[in-house]
Amino acid sequence: MDRQLETTMKIRIVQGIYYITLCVFLLFYLLPFWGAITTSLKSAGEVLTTNPLSLPQRPTLKGYIDAFNHLRKPLLNSLLATCGGAFFSVFFGSICGYVFALYRFKYDNI
Repeated sequence: MDRQLETTMKIRIVQGIYYITLCVFLLFYLLPFWGAITTSLKSAGEVLTTNPLSLPQRPTLKGYIDAFNHLRKPLLNSLLATCGGAFFSVFFGSICGYVFALYRFKYDNI
């Protein structure tokens, strides 16, 4: 009985160390995302004068608005090309599937 309790305790200790290690790595790998998000919400002057990981004093979406206004035409071109490509891919794929099914079932007895 003591041996089983001892093994259970060892397993729990190893699992605890494992989860603590995972949490440390999670924080380490998510740190750049935190920096990118906090920096994107800062004003231009605040970006130059503060730490990238600190919270913005007055969060603003001006950077996103400026980026959208500057990249509006390329974004719309990409959206048009992607939607058009997806539509024609499905369209021609369905035509090919329909023709394949017609000939397969028509000459299935041969």
